[in-house]
Amino acid sequence: MKRIAVPCNVTASQIIEEIKRLDPKEQVGVIRFAYQLDAERRLTGKELSALGERMANTSDPSEKARVREEIVRGFYSQGQHAQDPAGTFTTRIIQSSARSNQ
Repeated sequence: MKRIAVPCNVTASQIIEEIKRLDPKEQVGVIRFAYQLDAERRLTGKELSALGERMANTSDPSEKARVREEIVRGFYSQGQHAQDPAGTFTTRIIQSSARSNQ
């Protein structure tokens, strides 16, 4: 894996630009890490309240379901029991990138 020297005063935008420069296989590692981090992270009370309001204010059943799932995941956190939702997504990225590089 390529090592990137990250200065102490780096912004999220700079990190994103570095990720864009990685080859697709290395980007997969970053994507998996982001999914894992998201699955392990509990939401704050403020974030949960905002999601609750969003769910209450939408009339779209599919949006309600998405928000409900986000609330449950953010409240309970899935930790080590989290599934790897990035699996098929990252596979598609590699395949897509391989086609565009041909």
